[in-house]
Amino acid sequence: MERLIEKAAQRGCTAEVFSSSAVENTVEVNDNQLKNLKSTDTHDTILRVIRNGKIGLASSSRPNDGDNLLKNAMDTSEFGTEAAFTFPEPAKLPQPEIYDPTLESLSIEELVHIATSLAAELQKEDPHILAFTQVSRVYSEYHLANTSGFDA
Repeated sequence: MERLIEKAAQRGCTAEVFSSSAVENTVEVNDNQLKNLKSTDTHDTILRVIRNGKIGLASSSRPNDGDNLLKNAMDTSEFGTEAAFTFPEPAKLPQPEIYDPTLESLSIEELVHIATSLAAELQKEDPHILAFTQVSRVYSEYHLANTSGFDA
């Protein structure tokens, strides 16, 4: 990310980069039978530039695609709207405690057990219920930085 911001600045742009990555595991149980296990790993990067007073934007889900992102953002800035803002300066932000390490350590087998247990509890109430349960575990990280020195 830092390298992308440096390259944008070298080409006369102010820039902001937002990146996100997530690993998600999902278990689906239908009528007390395991129906689906899904694992996804996603990485997204969005680059917004201000070049010659106009906004350009590009995004990619490919890792290490910085050169293409910068080229595309600069190209779209030619048709962009006038920027009526500047990117924020560094700031001290609160760091909320939202991470629970016990969730990350849950195995797929434990996720399956949770989903089947939920379905079984529903069927205790009424044996005619065809229960569908879905349990997901997601670990995600987000990063925002810009040429003004903001980095969170």
